Amino acid sequence: TGVHARGQAVHFDLDTEYDSRELEYSINRMLPDDIRVMEVERASEISPQGRPWHATYWATGKQYSYRFYYGPAMDPQQRFYRHRCATSRGLDLYRMDEAARMFEGEHDFALFANTPRGSSPAYSETAKKTVRLVRSVRVVDEGDGYARADFLLKGALYKMVRNMVGALFDVGASLRSVDELRMLIDEPQNRPRTPNWPTPAPPHGLTLESVFYATGWDGRHS
Repeated sequence: TGVHARGQAVHFDLDTEYDSRELEYSINRMLPDDIRVMEVERASEISPQGRPWHATYWATGKQYSYRFYYGPAMDPQQRFYRHRCATSRGLDLYRMDEAARMFEGEHDFALFANTPRGSSPAYSETAKKTVRLVRSVRVVDEGDGYARADFLLKGALYKMVRNMVGALFDVGASLRSVDELRMLIDEPQNRPRTPNWPTPAPPHGLTLESVFYATGWDGRHS
């Protein structure tokens, strides 16, 4: 399976009046069992700046969780939502958590985004577009070989979170050093991306938990 979303937010326009609960019920009747609308809310049509409301552009933050297992035998019922790390070296969660904090702050994450197909423009032309704000990253030990990495950020580049997790896996398994990771974050313009590193973690372990807004729906379903 691919990436999951527990707290996704979408918007659409209707030309007619509607009852929120009836609309929620009607939509859910048409959706497959693995997709559900948890709440329908009327959004503010225009911002104080005169912009139409938009689920993507008005978001003030997002929370992602990447779940993984690094023990000998994972509960098979979790196989669709948690990645099993096949490493004989094991994972040092403390080392991963310490390394994860280097992602916090505003950085150029060019080396943690997959390059679009076609010719790549010069670094100077894309630097501003690859700068993102990461508010916090924590690696949480859930016990018995189960763990997760929680990300709170303003927005992410394509496959950025999965590449960050893949890099943390390599640091936790002592395949890469903390200093190597630091150079990717601090000096992206001086270090062309190493082939196959960072390698994005498999998609099925990643879940979008919440999307946050300054007003209205605030991700409380996470």
